[in-house]
Amino acid sequence: VFDEDTGDPSFLAAEDALRFQVRELPPAMHADDAAAVRRHVLSSVTECLQQRWSLSEGPVVDCSVFCSGQQQYVALFVHHISADFVALHTLATEWMTLYHACARGSGDASAALSIDANAPTYEDFIAWQAEQQVALRDRALAFYEQELPSVPTDRAQLPPALQTSAEADDVD
Repeated sequence: VFDEDTGDPSFLAAEDALRFQVRELPPAMHADDAAAVRRHVLSSVTECLQQRWSLSEGPVVDCSVFCSGQQQYVALFVHHISADFVALHTLATEWMTLYHACARGSGDASAALSIDANAPTYEDFIAWQAEQQVALRDRALAFYEQELPSVPTDRAQLPPALQTSAEADDVD
């Protein structure tokens, strides 16, 4: 994250960056009145959205679970600076997978994600990208090493039309 006053990069501890809260709906609200529950949840979501986001203080990810009897509504708020669309999609998909596994009472909810321990990591991507850059540099270097020897280095070797324009450039 970046300091809001100076613009300098800063560190935000996970406990400050993430907030998870369970919000019980008012007991007077009847769970069987779905429209009233939905209105209350939307009103609560609107309140959350109107809160000021602070990149230097957090949270930058806020998850709220609204409970009314057996009904639960989940709202996930993520500051747009915190994640791109692909990361948001992955986060929402995995989070809902975990949520449903927990709601079913699965013992190991993380097993529901079927994470491949051998899947590439971000560190693997960085290493691959560095290899690609080295390969690109090597190809460019080989091209110029092959092509440069055939480029004339003496004006006498230039075609006549170019010799004239090169001489004109020297007059300045």
